[in-house]
Amino acid sequence: MQEERRLITSKTILPLSFVLGVIAWFTDALIDYMMFYQGSFFQLLIYDVPPHELYIRTVWMSMLILFGYIISRGMRQREKDEKRIHRLNNLLKSLGDVNQMLLEVDRSDEMIRKACEILYRNRGYYNVWIALFNENNRVRDFAEAGLEKKRDKLEEMIHSRQSPSCVKRVKENQGLISIEDPSKKCKDCPLSDMYQGRGSFVLGLRYQGKIYGLISASIPKRYLEDEQERSIFEELADDISYGLYNLKMEEKREKMVEKEEFLHSVLRHDLKNKIQVVQGYLQVLKEKNITDETKEYVKKAMKGARKGINLIEKVRLIREAQEEETEPVNVYSIIQKTVSEIEGFAQERDTEISIDCPQKGSEVEGGPLLKEVFSNLIENSVHHSEGSRIKISGEVEEDVMVCTVEDDGKGIPDDKKETIFEKGYTTDEERGTGLGLFLVKNLLESYDGEIEAKDSYMGGARFEIHLERIQQ
Repeated sequence: MQEERRLITSKTILPLSFVLGVIAWFTDALIDYMMFYQGSFFQLLIYDVPPHELYIRTVWMSMLILFGYIISRGMRQREKDEKRIHRLNNLLKSLGDVNQMLLEVDRSDEMIRKACEILYRNRGYYNVWIALFNENNRVRDFAEAGLEKKRDKLEEMIHSRQSPSCVKRVKENQGLISIEDPSKKCKDCPLSDMYQGRGSFVLGLRYQGKIYGLISASIPKRYLEDEQERSIFEELADDISYGLYNLKMEEKREKMVEKEEFLHSVLRHDLKNKIQVVQGYLQVLKEKNITDETKEYVKKAMKGARKGINLIEKVRLIREAQEEETEPVNVYSIIQKTVSEIEGFAQERDTEISIDCPQKGSEVEGGPLLKEVFSNLIENSVHHSEGSRIKISGEVEEDVMVCTVEDDGKGIPDDKKETIFEKGYTTDEERGTGLGLFLVKNLLESYDGEIEAKDSYMGGARFEIHLERIQQ
């Protein structure tokens, strides 16, 4: 069926109707020869055709040729419409492919290169090229598809001070520029001899009043004034412009984050050093022969300095938690290591720490900072619970591992079980920073984990931690 449609086209239907007219003439002559007339066949066919037969054959032949002409015109229009629909479908596919590409790339040079390849590959345009401008409106990047040997000449020209006229016009013109015959109107362009019988679209890549560059495409001349064609090209340019704007904004955001991180790092380092210097002088002063009242002031100053260093460390951990990526970690190993570091301090406070956590199946989504979660909870219990026993346990469930840190101390009032995780909350204004449990919650959230404060069966507070398990 498809093969027949290829054979019978608007170009073949008229000759075919003429052939059918000749066959009709020949058939009529043959019938007359065999049934009605005497004489030779060739006389009836050509030399001696009776007037009424000549009239009948001429009418039949004319009608067939006229009918063929009418069908040919209809088929020609249909073929034009089919080509136009096919072309518009290709352009719409290009539009979709460009939008998908914009979500995947993270560099402007890669973006314009892939955009040109997509638009040329889908056969929407004879050739496409894109130039990007720097802050001084000079060309900084260039990409093309379909220019072949002309690429180097055009690239050299657009980087020079003698850019093609279309580049100059784009900088001055806000709208779409359509050039009907670039081979005559753009004689200064190295591509002019490629545009015989073709037209060209040129449009600035603008977003929010800023021009990022231009896009140029070579198209069949008959589509220059087609509204749908122009609309799709403008939409393509708008999408690429928005993509370039997003990349620019992302680049600015990254620079701001880098600058902010640098300033935070310098501030933390400088402030920590200065506090340590203050601690050194306070220690020297403490060893001098001073009054009891002065010693008390020195003691309070030392506590304030320690609190300042602790605060700096907590801020650093909170910032690292926001950037840390998850990785498989063994909760049992982390708990064992944390307890071994804190055990001596706990013994000084007459606090016993016990562990009841399975080794098997304790692989979870976490990271190195997960240790800070257990360290903060255990230290809080030693400092503030007023109890003598701390129990750390773990239970492996299907998709999560539930870890608990609980004690036999004074517990947490029901109305405080949620507020204790808020930034700045503390029950010890002298020693606390108000960031300990806030840090714990932030760290767990960065690992897609959760924490909840409850009452312990031992009589004190119970912190229940949920972490996503790594399926073995």
